[in-house]
Amino acid sequence: MKRILQLITVISLGALLFTGCSDMINKEKNGPNMEEYFSIANIEYSKIARKTLINLQSFDFDKWGDNFSDDITIYFPDGGPKTRTIIEGKENMVKFYRDWSKTSGIKSLSFEEVVFIPVNALKPLNYSRLTGPFVVVYCSVKYNYSGKEFYIRSNYVFHFDDNKKIDHWFMYYDRTPIIDATYTNILKREAEIERQNGAGE
Repeated sequence: MKRILQLITVISLGALLFTGCSDMINKEKNGPNMEEYFSIANIEYSKIARKTLINLQSFDFDKWGDNFSDDITIYFPDGGPKTRTIIEGKENMVKFYRDWSKTSGIKSLSFEEVVFIPVNALKPLNYSRLTGPFVVVYCSVKYNYSGKEFYIRSNYVFHFDDNKKIDHWFMYYDRTPIIDATYTNILKREAEIERQNGAGE
């Protein structure tokens, strides 16, 4: 029963993330017909998403990077649609996470109670304007920071290109526990570095 409730939650969340809250609210009472927007995608995409998380929790950044396209774009959960932190390019992504693993104080992380939902977007979606295969991931992430453990409920949405590589990664989670534990807002620091680099050009 718990698993069924999780699936219903993820599907509902995915519908909101994909189509946009305004679209859902403005539809008639019964809401949009999900069959117009989505079909079930191949389970193979869920397996790739699972491998991606395994590589990340192992801090195996070389193998982890192999799951992404060279032009990957990552969307972090801070800010609004036009102000959230974005990293573009596999080289930049791997460098960011490799540096994070060395400097953040995070000793380990693991993904627990993970649910994978592979879906095919049949129409361009409201925020991303993407179609094709996605995997919605719903999980708990367990962090160990200098011996202190804490959990964060997280939602990820991976989009795949024609080569079955992840080319867009959308994140949704509460960053407060990480900031409280590490006393650092790494995304704010990243934005400041970008600003300084831009000023020096």
